[in-house]
Amino acid sequence: MGRSKGTGLLLGTLPKDEDEKLASDCKSEDPLIRKTALAKLKKLLDEQYDLDRVFGSNDPRFKNIQVECPIWSYI
Repeated sequence: MGRSKGTGLLLGTLPKDEDEKLASDCKSEDPLIRKTALAKLKKLLDEQYDLDRVFGSNDPRFKNIQVECPIWSYI
């Protein structure tokens, strides 16, 4: 709860359709698409590693996470 099933990103990181596409691209048969998607996913997950930064900053990249990810969820 609080994370996307497809990518593991915090809810609100990406719009739902983009999250689904990224999850799909990570499983692509095309090695270039898969490599690009996995690099993007790793970058996004690394940015979310410090939850104090995600939930305690005014960074506009994290605005939707703060709206969509319930504070009581296990993240």
